[in-house]
Amino acid sequence: MGDKASAVKRLKNKKLKEWSLAVRERANFKCEWCGRTKEEIKLNSHHIITKKFEALKFSLDNGLCLCPKCHRFGILCAHNNPIRVFVWLKENRLESLKNLIEALKEK
Repeated sequence: MGDKASAVKRLKNKKLKEWSLAVRERANFKCEWCGRTKEEIKLNSHHIITKKFEALKFSLDNGLCLCPKCHRFGILCAHNNPIRVFVWLKENRLESLKNLIEALKEK
């Protein structure tokens, strides 16, 4: 049983890394909020809806490419300001916002 659980965990970690790379590639390796690039700073892939929500865990609609300040450490960061995330999505990726809302309705 332990081997199977380990294999599943490895597969999920691999898929999460692939998702993270795809989120950063879509943003051309640039923070989607402030514009900093991978040459300037390590970029993060942020889950808009928690990754505990399995239906959206690997959805590109559920990801933002952010620098650490915009992701976790700034006063207006994504983790502290979900309204900013909502407004940004509405203004910049309306289709992603609609898809996220529909997925949440289905649960």
